[in-house]
Amino acid sequence: AAFVLLIQSETVFDVLLNFLGVAFVSDLDDMAFGLSATGYFGGNVKKYALTQRETDFFQEGRREGMVQIVICQKKILHIFTSLFILVIMFFFYFYFMGQQLAGVYSVQDLQVEFGDEVIPFIGLFNGCYQVYGGSSSGNGRLIYRQVGFENQGGKFGYCDDVDDGEGGWTFFIGELRDPCDEWLIRSLATETFDVLEATASKWYTADGLPMDYLEANEVENVASECGKSMFEATRDACETVSLADSENADDSTFFGSLHVDSSFASRETMPHSLSHPVYYDLTSGEERTEFSLALFTGRRWVLTASNRISGLRDIANLTVEDLEDFFYLQDGFSILNQDANWVEYISEVVEVANDEGTPLSLQWYYPRLETNTTSNFPSADMARPMNTVFGCVYCNTLTNPCFHEGICNDETGFCNCAHGAAGPLCEDRPLGDGRCNEYFNNNENEYDGGDCCGGTCEACVGHQMLTPFGIDFKNNATRLQGTDPLGYENCIDPSFAIFTLDVRPHRSFDDETNQTVFEFPSINVECDSYVYMQSPTFKYAEGGDVPQHFAERMRVPHGVTCTLRYSTFQRGTSVFLTFDEQDQPFRTAVVPEVPVHWDVPKSQCVLDLFASQASNFVALDDLTFVGNDALSDNMCRRLQQDSTNVDARDKLFERYAVGILLSAFIDTEAEDLSIPIDWDHCNGWTSDTFTVDCDESGREVLGLKISATRIPSSEIKLLDNLKHLSNLESFSLDNSGELNEMILREPPSGIWSLSKLTSLKLHGIGLLDVPESIGELGALQHLNLRGNSLKSLPDEVGLKLHALQHLDLDSNLIASLPTTFGLNLTNLVSFSMRSNGVVAIPSSIGKMSMLRSLHLEFNALKSLPAEISGLKSLANLDLFSNELTSLPLEFGKSFGALESLNIHSNKLFSLPDSIGSMAQLSVLRLNSNQLASLPSEIG
Repeated sequence: AAFVLLIQSETVFDVLLNFLGVAFVSDLDDMAFGLSATGYFGGNVKKYALTQRETDFFQEGRREGMVQIVICQKKILHIFTSLFILVIMFFFYFYFMGQQLAGVYSVQDLQVEFGDEVIPFIGLFNGCYQVYGGSSSGNGRLIYRQVGFENQGGKFGYCDDVDDGEGGWTFFIGELRDPCDEWLIRSLATETFDVLEATASKWYTADGLPMDYLEANEVENVASECGKSMFEATRDACETVSLADSENADDSTFFGSLHVDSSFASRETMPHSLSHPVYYDLTSGEERTEFSLALFTGRRWVLTASNRISGLRDIANLTVEDLEDFFYLQDGFSILNQDANWVEYISEVVEVANDEGTPLSLQWYYPRLETNTTSNFPSADMARPMNTVFGCVYCNTLTNPCFHEGICNDETGFCNCAHGAAGPLCEDRPLGDGRCNEYFNNNENEYDGGDCCGGTCEACVGHQMLTPFGIDFKNNATRLQGTDPLGYENCIDPSFAIFTLDVRPHRSFDDETNQTVFEFPSINVECDSYVYMQSPTFKYAEGGDVPQHFAERMRVPHGVTCTLRYSTFQRGTSVFLTFDEQDQPFRTAVVPEVPVHWDVPKSQCVLDLFASQASNFVALDDLTFVGNDALSDNMCRRLQQDSTNVDARDKLFERYAVGILLSAFIDTEAEDLSIPIDWDHCNGWTSDTFTVDCDESGREVLGLKISATRIPSSEIKLLDNLKHLSNLESFSLDNSGELNEMILREPPSGIWSLSKLTSLKLHGIGLLDVPESIGELGALQHLNLRGNSLKSLPDEVGLKLHALQHLDLDSNLIASLPTTFGLNLTNLVSFSMRSNGVVAIPSSIGKMSMLRSLHLEFNALKSLPAEISGLKSLANLDLFSNELTSLPLEFGKSFGALESLNIHSNKLFSLPDSIGSMAQLSVLRLNSNQLASLPSEIG
């Protein structure tokens, strides 16, 4: 029974539980038998129990006198039995513990895949790992070493102290040593004996950075999965490859794979990198000293050259046989021992699950050598992709088929390509050649690289239309006049806006045929100077099957400006433009002799919104004023939910713009996305942080005040829609309350379209710059830019803001003002520039003759220009806390209106006598200076 229990137990703990259970059942049996013998379960049971006991141990005549002896014997037997079981239990416990400490129950072989985003060179150590000859870390855990790099490769071991005294697994490279010494990455604190269990959680670098990826799996046989059979499986994937520019497939370099050294091919295990083919360029030449090479490094392929590789560059008269010996000898090549810049180009990541053993179809990048690493292996510079791509030269129907419905000739290894495709495997698609290819006219191929649609067809100025208006002119009796039909009838790109030309014919008499005809005029549609449709004049004879109208659906990009023209004026002819496939009411009857212009909104939602809200039709010109930016599409979808008042079309544009701005203050996760504004008037268009001021009629938005503390940074660009509020006179974006994460490097661009704006406040929103466009606000009277991070002002402030009366630049980082600052600010009444660090003010400040209040406190002024005396209207001058050591001699002679002068906390040694000329002065603060005396003129 003990043997059976041992066989069925999976762990030492299970063995202990099973033996304790057996002992417990044995005690229960003894208790039940004793109770039976005393008659507890009845007379018959007692008789049977006594019979069994007498039969086993006693003679009939001595039954009663020997009962106590029997009980004593059973107790002794029970004690010895229990001791025996305990001895067996402890024996097997220590046996199994010894086996576990010896690694018998631990995984022996595993395959590991590292991510290389955090540590670029760690991908070199991808591959299989094996128990290092039964070696232990000294704490019962095994050490694993990388297959093929037994000495200098990667190793896993257990360290008793990886995190504040707690143990865990570590990964280190190089010679065998204590896993606690110079490890590269580590697991979380754990006591597990199983390295696979440790790799299931996050690993960290010595700097505490989490690894981007680490995957480990047990393998059954290293020799078959990481040795010769793995090499043979990848070697035959593609023996000859071509390297070509993806934009110029004709310029290709061919590479062949090196043949395997027989001793290397017979090895049971090999490095993961060299289990892939090594390719060399097949350029002909008898005396070659350099080869281009493509080889695998464990996670990425690299392109390099023989003269970049240590150990190869010194070989004179280098041959292919030298390359084979170098790479396939036992210790011929080590990626770890290469010099800096040995990699010329590097590929994208090759994951184990997708590894096909070749560099085919991979994206390539320029390398970037990290400065904070001890390895010379680079990372891929994702900002600098290459156009080169590898392709397999020979096809195989089963293993390397042709692309795009090409047919492989297995005897020759060449593809017969279809649909205009080219390349060894028909991998080169004829995209962007200016001809619409129906096979590639789908989303996967970007609609033939844009060839099927106007605006994206870079190599053409228009396609010849086969059936304009549904007419096959080549097989039709209609007579044509003019140029061949041009257009994009096969354009199906859903990102384009759709409109329909609906043409009605004109009935006239044709002198040439001497009969009545129905004539359709020639039509030309251009968008941003690009021809989207061109149809000739055509005629039908009266009496035949004359259509009532012709329709041609067109697709044009959002955001373009289109123009429709006729070649000749034909009275009675009509053309209607209808947007979208649902015949929505964007209909405009075209007057033939007058070209029609319209803007196609950048947002398709705008077309849908206005079509659903308009009562009759929307003039195409009206679309110019709304939805001209794709960012407004989000708000447009919200407005579609509120269609209660479709009669207020005249206020749709302004309502749309204000709704866009209000959207910045609405919780996008909330269920209720309705905008609390009406269609016919702007009263009540407010929220907790948004105030709208209207004119007396309540129909025009004159002022907007926004508290910026709640505006999400992701919604900032919505403020560009201010451009739709053409009558706006006052705008305030105020972040003077609690701080948030919103930072604007420059004001919203929509502000510069507001020609009627008289007041602009951008307080505490993180501005770094004010663009020259501020000069467009010629009506501006109040400008508040306090609490930002401005370092300078453009010249346009002083030159073009003629109407400016109040300017506040407090709490910025402006050290100096433009020399032109005061030249045209002749209407400025108050100017405040506290807390900036200003070291000097320009002499042009003296031109601001209407200035009454000047605040320059908390700066670094060391002197004042003499021209400051030109501020003849000045009543209040505050220079508190600067570094002034003197004042201009004529300082006080022109300040006849000055009432308050504060030069507290400066470094003045004296005051000019002219200070006594300020007859209106009632407040003078001179504290905290270095004045030895005061002029007698002060009185």
